[in-house]
This record gives sequence, structure tokens and C-alpha cells, in this order.
Amino acid sequence: MEITDLDKLALAQYTVHEKQCIYQAIYAAMLSDGDTGSSELALMNKMVDMFGLTQEELDESKALVPAELTRDIRDMNYLKRLHVGVLLKRMVMADAVVTQREKMFIQHFYEKFNIPAEDVERL
Repeated sequence: MEITDLDKLALAQYTVHEKQCIYQAIYAAMLSDGDTGSSELALMNKMVDMFGLTQEELDESKALVPAELTRDIRDMNYLKRLHVGVLLKRMVMADAVVTQREKMFIQHFYEKFNIPAEDVERL
């Protein structure tokens, strides 16, 4: 899955803190199947570049507490949350194999972030 111009336009609307939250969620998605492949790493690198976060901002994101990350993504407007859902889905699909663990991860995060799965599926 590739990064699109629409992704870039959407990310321009996020604050640095929101991007940090999304980065951590996507990082968790990458690790969710226990096997980080080259296609997942390549997509993660593209996403990091697209986010435009500095190394310091990436390092700061590691200090985010899961409850804070969840709350802050859940507090985003609907379109931002929907975009987060799309980015999470792209990450688990990066290696073209979606495991049961990845499916459970996505379902769990959609519920936590109040992202309607059926809305993500329509995109």
C-alpha cells in the first residue's frame, strides 16, 4: 500500500502531538503480528517521512502513555479518526498477509478509537 497525496493533505491538518499519537499506533500495528517484514519497515519509513516529525519529536512520542494516546486519538474529529483507521489498516496489509492477530489488533484499536470499521471498509 502506498502513501497518497490525500494522505499528505490530511496529515497537514494534524498537530505534532496528534502525529506522535498516530506514529505510536502505527508502530504498534507494525509489531502486532510478531514479524516485522521489509515491506512493513518500508511503509513505516514512508509514513515517518510523510509525518515530518523530527527525531526529537519521534523520541518524545515514545513517552506517550497508552491511555493518553488512546484518549487523544479518540478526541480527534471523525475524519481524522477515520484516516487513522486507514493508516492502521495499510500497515497490517503492507506484507499482503493479514494474520488473525493483526485482525484482532485492528478491531481492538477501532473500538478504542471509536472508528467505525464499516466506514474504513468503504474507503
